Amino acid sequence: MRQRGRPAFGEVRGPLLELYAGSGNLTRDLASRGELIAVESQPGTAALARLNLDGLPVEWMTDEAGAALSKLARCGLRSALVVLDPPRSGAREVLDSLAVLRPSRMLYVSCDPMTLARDVSILAGAGYLLQRLRAFDTMPQTHHFETVAELALTPGDESCC
Repeated sequence: MRQRGRPAFGEVRGPLLELYAGSGNLTRDLASRGELIAVESQPGTAALARLNLDGLPVEWMTDEAGAALSKLARCGLRSALVVLDPPRSGAREVLDSLAVLRPSRMLYVSCDPMTLARDVSILAGAGYLLQRLRAFDTMPQTHHFETVAELALTPGDESCC
């Protein structure tokens, strides 16, 4: 349900950036929303994703997320939305580089609440506010769940990680 004053997911302007794309579970839907750059570090997984998503408008980068962010920042990329689905250890190693891109919104998918809390706290220090948080019981009858956090850049905040 759309909330007043908040853009719907499909209304995001500018290129989308997906970090830790894996074999493309989120990529398919993201690609239908507009220009997309997907980053995956494992060559075999990236090749599988390219095969799975053949014909979709996705620019793939096979690189570590931090290295890809550095390259994209040097190219002057400005992304309206970054989606990241890091491993259980979280995304700490890319948060400084991510803050340089200054996306207006981030969707952080996590399977570990502790690393999500740590990373959201770091991003808060970079001027991002937690807008929404939702847990999904994707593995019923276990203690595992997925969490999606939406963060938005505070208007006028120029701080960095």
